Amino acid sequence: MDPPAAKPRTAAAPVRPGSPQGGGLRVPPPPGAPASPGAGAPRPVTAPAPPRAVAPAPSRAVAPAPPRAAGQAPEAEVESAPAKASPRAGKLATTGVAGLDAQLGGGIPRGTTLLVIGEPGNAVPLFSEQFAGGGLDAGEDVHYFEFDRPAGSVRANITGFVQRSNEGKAEVTVHDGYSPQFGMSVNARMRDPKALNVPSGTAVEAMMAALQNTAADRPYRLVVESLSALTREDNEREMLKFVRNLVYLGHEMEGLHLISIVKGLHSPQFEAQLRHLVGGVVEFGAERKGFGIYNYLIVSKMLNVQDPVRILLWKETDKGMWLESTKRVF
Repeated sequence: MDPPAAKPRTAAAPVRPGSPQGGGLRVPPPPGAPASPGAGAPRPVTAPAPPRAVAPAPSRAVAPAPPRAAGQAPEAEVESAPAKASPRAGKLATTGVAGLDAQLGGGIPRGTTLLVIGEPGNAVPLFSEQFAGGGLDAGEDVHYFEFDRPAGSVRANITGFVQRSNEGKAEVTVHDGYSPQFGMSVNARMRDPKALNVPSGTAVEAMMAALQNTAADRPYRLVVESLSALTREDNEREMLKFVRNLVYLGHEMEGLHLISIVKGLHSPQFEAQLRHLVGGVVEFGAERKGFGIYNYLIVSKMLNVQDPVRILLWKETDKGMWLESTKRVF
């Protein structure tokens, strides 16, 4: 019986670098890769490529929000930080109303001439006296020109906003432009014995003289209640010239001025020119809803204050005008 035929032997595959027999790390080809023409030829070992970071595709296209300044609160919040004064503003001065100061980032810039517009009511006289009282409390001399009502209680109302510890640091001068329109009254409540009488025909000269006699190194405030009592159709140009000079002197002497007018008494052109000339505009109004009346205040202009526009509710208390100190986004 013949022995079985031997099976043909295949040649052993050569040892490739990187194989276990070669003592190195064998790097297998990636799955599904086609065989290269030189499959049996040795190939160098390369380090695997690092994984690439792939950003996931957004579920929907959303426009990026604009960058916010440092400290700015998101728009979605109900309460946000009050406005901040611009670096150009320099020193800030109180308006006399703590809530309004907070809304404006600490007060109004020195040198500001403020135009206050309001319907007939308590708002303008109260704010004017509180503005004067805040300056007196801060050690600023006050010149208060009263043309709309008896001046007998004006001084007491202003000094009522001064803290006891700050009494005597500054003085208030009341200029009575109301009584001279009717002659000297015998009623003591109508008069302020310390007030300076100002005939309406020389009112502008008296106000400019008060500023010229103010010491250059003394902070001061001047309040005119109201310019409407002095303005007629035939002298609007003269009043605009006076306000222009008042604005200039405010910047030059770093004083604070408040002039008020009655809403609806003047032509739209005259009111628009006043708004343009002054550094700040505050408007008072009231709205009736149901059985309630809501008093509001609008700050429509305040130069050198960032984002000053406000619509705020206010109420009269035994301590004066009160406003909330937080800004609400509706």
